[in-house]
Amino acid sequence: MAPHPPDPLGLLLVAMSATVVVTPALSLLVLWHHRRAVGRSVHSRARRLPVAAPPVPVGAPAGTYHRVRPAPVVRLDAAHRPAGGGPPDDPWRRARRRLHATVTAYVVAGLACGLVDGAVWLTAGRVEIGPRNLLGLMVLFAWPLVPTVLSVLAASRSTRVQVWVGYGVLVPLSTIGTGITPSVTVVLIGVVVVPPALALLTLSGPAFHAVGPFLATPVLLTATALFLYPSTAQWAVWFGASAEVGTFLAVLATAVIGLAGAGHLVRSARQYARKRAGDQTVTISQWWLFATAWHCVVLVPSGVRAALAVWTAHLVFRLVLAAAMRLRPRPVDPPHRLLLLRTPGARRYSGTLLNRLGAYWSHVGTISTIATTDVAYAALEPREFLDLLRGRPARPVMENAGELRKRVVELDQDPDPDGGYRVNQLFCHDDLWREALQELVRRSDCILVDLRGFTRGHERVTADITQLTQLVPLSRILVLVDDDTDQYFLRSTVDRAHTGAGGSLRLMRSRGRHLDTATVVEQLAAGSARTA
Repeated sequence: MAPHPPDPLGLLLVAMSATVVVTPALSLLVLWHHRRAVGRSVHSRARRLPVAAPPVPVGAPAGTYHRVRPAPVVRLDAAHRPAGGGPPDDPWRRARRRLHATVTAYVVAGLACGLVDGAVWLTAGRVEIGPRNLLGLMVLFAWPLVPTVLSVLAASRSTRVQVWVGYGVLVPLSTIGTGITPSVTVVLIGVVVVPPALALLTLSGPAFHAVGPFLATPVLLTATALFLYPSTAQWAVWFGASAEVGTFLAVLATAVIGLAGAGHLVRSARQYARKRAGDQTVTISQWWLFATAWHCVVLVPSGVRAALAVWTAHLVFRLVLAAAMRLRPRPVDPPHRLLLLRTPGARRYSGTLLNRLGAYWSHVGTISTIATTDVAYAALEPREFLDLLRGRPARPVMENAGELRKRVVELDQDPDPDGGYRVNQLFCHDDLWREALQELVRRSDCILVDLRGFTRGHERVTADITQLTQLVPLSRILVLVDDDTDQYFLRSTVDRAHTGAGGSLRLMRSRGRHLDTATVVEQLAAGSARTA
């Protein structure tokens, strides 16, 4: 007598429960290891040199500053954008075209994946494969397109909520007039979409976003293999193997499945290192892989053939995406090299700034940032976790001037296959900060300084402003300010260091997380063009 198939509900509960419990635990372990490695690197040298603030002019009363050489200032807002959106080939329009081409590539690949997924599901359920049925299931199984498009466009939180609600309305509408009844639609949404979507949203939060999506699939597959271990051993015995051989085969199958998930992570890291894929492409591919793995788990009770057939959908996604990315226009113009500097007071907005600006700027040029050792303990980024998988330190701290110059020379200046340029971040000790700033300024076309929250208590930032205004023309610098910025102290600092050349200091006001990305990109590119 053949063994009974596994309990479907128990399988799904165990697999998803293990994923949402074990994956965060493993992510915390990885983050702890990262922080410990950074700590060893940071404390390997105790020598620290203080950063002095610019001297106050002699005879100036306390709390006041004498303006020696007044620097001209231009205040910018959305009104400074050309009425027609600029020339047809300005950097902003060029970035939008390339970004929309990337979104189109993901949409085409995602719909192809959903189409194959729907066909496999209809075949497994012995349901007639018709155009209407395929259309409804294609929309349902292509649900990872929602987080994919939102991530590529760096959408705001309100936009994300609206898009998810819109997708929830679209799925039932797409099944109207098909053989899929409303009750079946509700079951499919509750089983196929909701569990993996909630898991990905949880694991993609600020605490785990760089690690969780990568570890979710190996954990899910390993948990499924462990749950099926008794059934696998029984099936081996039913086919004529001894109890010992059946147990060995069950253990071997579990180990192979777990190692396959881990091997895929290593392969992804190698692809990233060899510039065969960007960090965004690798991360999004993990989301689609997790969705496919969950669909495979759902189909296990329907038979091994159906569970394995669903992996063809992910293969189709990868092949179509690779072909669509090759059809995109490749950048032919030299990249604009941007240096991004941020004040500690703006850290709560720094992630939003880098995401939204990077979504567009990465299609016209590179972004370089510099941070001291106190920021090195911050949360990992996906590109840094990929370096960890290759056994390399995610945030190597520059120990001396030689290491610094070598690292600056090796900064990545080439686009990835998806057309985007990478973010280069340097970490150095306090006494190398000024030299690092000088090295990056020499290799940058324009500079964006985020001074939201800047006050006279930020001595390091004050020194950076002084050094910048002495090294580069003001026309190459764009400064972000907000209501918390001490603009009087900022002006006085610039005036004391201003050499009288290089145009006007450009100030752009930002209200909270809101940022006019179009104006920022155009102003930065304009500043870069003036130095060409």
